[in-house]
Amino acid sequence: MRKFNKFIFYFLLASLTFVGCNKDEESEPEQPRTPTTGEFRGVITEKVLHVMDIADAFCEQVPEMESNKQLLLLVLKDINYATIRYTTTGMDGTIVEASGVVAYCTTTKSYDHILSIQHGTTDIAEAPTLVGFPIELSPVMKGEVTIMADYLGYGVSQTSDLKHPYLHVELTGKTCADMIAAAEQYLATKQGLEKTGDGIKLMGYSQGGAATVATLLELEHRGMANRIVDVLAGGGPYNTITYLNTFTADPDMQYNRNGYIPFFIRGMICGEHLVVADSNIYAPEVIENGYNLLFNSTQLTYWHTLLGLNVNEVLHPDFYAPDYNNNEDILKLIAAARKNSLVNYAMPTTPIQLYHSPLDNIVPYAC
Repeated sequence: MRKFNKFIFYFLLASLTFVGCNKDEESEPEQPRTPTTGEFRGVITEKVLHVMDIADAFCEQVPEMESNKQLLLLVLKDINYATIRYTTTGMDGTIVEASGVVAYCTTTKSYDHILSIQHGTTDIAEAPTLVGFPIELSPVMKGEVTIMADYLGYGVSQTSDLKHPYLHVELTGKTCADMIAAAEQYLATKQGLEKTGDGIKLMGYSQGGAATVATLLELEHRGMANRIVDVLAGGGPYNTITYLNTFTADPDMQYNRNGYIPFFIRGMICGEHLVVADSNIYAPEVIENGYNLLFNSTQLTYWHTLLGLNVNEVLHPDFYAPDYNNNEDILKLIAAARKNSLVNYAMPTTPIQLYHSPLDNIVPYAC
């Protein structure tokens, strides 16, 4: 079951074919088409989600809402809900298929922009396309035509070893930007839904905040800055070096979501194609217990329980030594983290609204 703190929930709620032709015998054979990214490849599921379906999904993700279910039913609306396939750049640089969600109210007849929501960190088994109604799609109730990409390693791009380029700027930005392009192609096929503008809004919290900025940078790189009408990024780990340093500043630090540490490490390794030894990155306890082997077969929320509270029992002792004790594998990781720190990228030309709280106990406020 997905877990959200109340800050996330209320922040989101408030934001509330084939063409045939005749050929004669002398026609040249059709040449193979070079695959490109951002192509809509087809519908996985397509249905109307009714108010009760959405309320049930809300309460499953936030059990505290069950007592307010009747109130919830008053503000929810029936929506058209589809999961789609599209092409994007894979972790190995080749073109792969990815997936995402497109949703809009059944009463919506026209739209002048798309709202792309980048989701927070969750289990790979809980990719947006695999959840009945991701709670982060709540702004659809305000009449927004809303989309959400499964990140690489989620949805149809899931791999057997559960790898995901967590906080990798380029891969994340490309995946989400390609989803926007594919969603526009899908929406163009919907009769009775008129497009009156080509605006793009971006929004996300936690990993979704960082992914929102990464998507903004990718869209600007593609010359699409003039289409972006709003960017709302909440509590993101924008500075990955600060993110990592938060965990190594105090050798006695305790944290109840220590699974984020290997999630980040693995994200840098697979995103940057690093070759490192687990025994040089993780604490001896992790290696001795074989926990590092479980990272390939179990979900993130299980890692939180598996790794306990003490950060120094997750990270190698060299993380706490001056100059990392010249541990070459840690230095590779630090270089990858520095490369994927958003504060080291070119300044976006588009205004961004940043939201964070010093009381946030999930994403370090220092980020």
